[in-house]
Amino acid sequence: MFLLLGIALTVVAILLPACRICIKAGYPSWVGVFALVPGLNLVLLWFVAFSEWPLEKRVAALQATPTPAT
Repeated sequence: MFLLLGIALTVVAILLPACRICIKAGYPSWVGVFALVPGLNLVLLWFVAFSEWPLEKRVAALQATPTPAT
């Protein structure tokens, strides 16, 4: 019983922050599930660290659009 509770708490402790980080970066939350898979968690870490986030692309697009003169 305590083993299952420990596993559930570990999954929640890993999954919630990973999903939250993915959402804030502009990726779907299900990408955070990769943090639970051995091997893919390292791929996820490197992907999030070194790729251009969708959020960054949106900000760059907004900054590139000219503002109307008033």
